[in-house]
Amino acid sequence: MGLVVLAVGSAAHAQSYQWDGKFRFPGTFFPAFALSATGKDSKGPTDTPQVYGYYESSSFAVMVQGTHKGSVVKVHISVPEIGAEGEIEAPPQPTDTPRAVVPRLAWSQSKLAAISQPISAEVVFQVSVDGQPMGEQRKPLRIRAVTDAPLQYCPKGGKCQDYTEYFAAYVNENNPVIDQILRAALDIPAMPVKQFVGTGQGEAYVFQQVWAIWYLFQRNKVTYSNIVTTCYVPI
Repeated sequence: MGLVVLAVGSAAHAQSYQWDGKFRFPGTFFPAFALSATGKDSKGPTDTPQVYGYYESSSFAVMVQGTHKGSVVKVHISVPEIGAEGEIEAPPQPTDTPRAVVPRLAWSQSKLAAISQPISAEVVFQVSVDGQPMGEQRKPLRIRAVTDAPLQYCPKGGKCQDYTEYFAAYVNENNPVIDQILRAALDIPAMPVKQFVGTGQGEAYVFQQVWAIWYLFQRNKVTYSNIVTTCYVPI
C-alpha cells in the first residue's frame, strides 16, 4: 500500500491529511540493530518540527503531511509475527510542516535473539489525528537473522552512514566458546598479552588484547564471508 490520503474537518476548517509508513531499512528489519540501539533514546523522544519520537533506536516511523498547526497525531506500529508493537502520541504540532512520528516498539529480546534464519512478516501502521482514525497500512517485511547486521546505508546521491557500531549487537558475551577463544590466544608462544582484563589496564592494553584475538584468528585462517553487499536508505 502507498500513501493514505483522507479529507476530514468542518465547515470552518477542512483539512487533507496524508501519511505513509516508513522503514529505516527499506522493507527490512534487523534484530541486531534493534537489540543494539535500544539505549540510544534513553534521554527521551526527539521533539523537533521535523521529528517526534524515538528516532535514534527505531526501525519504523510514519511520515505525516497536511496536518494543521496544533494537530495531535497518534501512531501505532506493530509486527505481529514477532510480538513487537508500540504507540506514541505526538504533542500539538508546532507548525504545518511534514513530520515523522516514531513510536518505540516493545519486543521480546529472547524472540529477537532466537531468529536464526530470515523470515517474512508484515508491519502494520495505524494513525489518528485529533482523535479521528486515519486508516491503516500493512506492508511486507523481511526480518533478517540476528547474525545479520547493517554496516552502512547509502542514500541516493548522498554520503553513506556508518552502522558498524551495531555489528556486535547479537554477540552473547556469556557463550562458553568465548573462554575457549581467549584461552587459545593466551596459549600462543610469545604472546604479549598474559591475561584478558577488558579496560582495566588502560587503552594501550585494550588494543593489545584486541590484537591478540585478531592474531589468533589470522593464525587459524579465520575469514569473514560477506554474502551480499547492500546499501539501505534511511527513514
